[in-house]
Amino acid sequence: MSQSSKERERLTQERLFHELQASERAKRPGYLQSLLQNDHAYLDHASWIRPGLEAFGNIQGKAFLDWGCGHGMASVCMARMGANVYSLDLSHGYCKETYARASANGLKGRIHLLQGDACRLPFRNESFDGIWGNAILHHLSPIEAATELKRILKPKGTIVLCDPWQGSTLVRWIRNHVPYPGKDRTKDEQPLNEAALAPFHRLFSNVEITFWDFFGALGRFIPLGPLTNPVRHLDRFLIKTFPFFATTSRYVMIKASKD
Repeated sequence: MSQSSKERERLTQERLFHELQASERAKRPGYLQSLLQNDHAYLDHASWIRPGLEAFGNIQGKAFLDWGCGHGMASVCMARMGANVYSLDLSHGYCKETYARASANGLKGRIHLLQGDACRLPFRNESFDGIWGNAILHHLSPIEAATELKRILKPKGTIVLCDPWQGSTLVRWIRNHVPYPGKDRTKDEQPLNEAALAPFHRLFSNVEITFWDFFGALGRFIPLGPLTNPVRHLDRFLIKTFPFFATTSRYVMIKASKD
């Protein structure tokens, strides 16, 4: 599929934004030490990470794509679980960080780095048993992304994608007006809505949509400490029981398989 000049410009701006973030991160004190990863800390740093990766089941010996690998934490975690991981990101800086993290954790042989466009992937049809993506889909065209993911996923394979959800009017106002750590974003990225989910319902089988972080969103502003797990348990109860808490939550997870 050929790219328009507008799309090329958008990708350039996205890449430059994330190159700058990666460069600034690499300059922080303790950066090299931070590459030595505690998988349990990573799995529990957001409410959806551990259940999202557990949704794949046993990944030992399977081919997995970390789609938009960012810092490479999921890549390291999946490689330690026994998967053969391909890590792709638009940013060269994030690919460098993922390589450095793989090296620091003794996993270079199980993690393969590629820099590229998430909607134009350099893989053959039906290459992967599983595809993980955290906070990437909201940067992309959902229909292009869903079509490409279906192409490279093996029959009976599974995708798990976790992304910001449009949430309530209050959530949208906070995103637009209230400063908080990690808020920086490009002008083109938008939280997902129902329209963004439609291509996955159309192209995949056994699609499961779950929502995450209602009261847990407070953790973006204040450390919850020992209250973290109780708040997450409360969120799971409220979100499963009352539709209001689901559709006004902060994050959405898409789990889908291919016949």
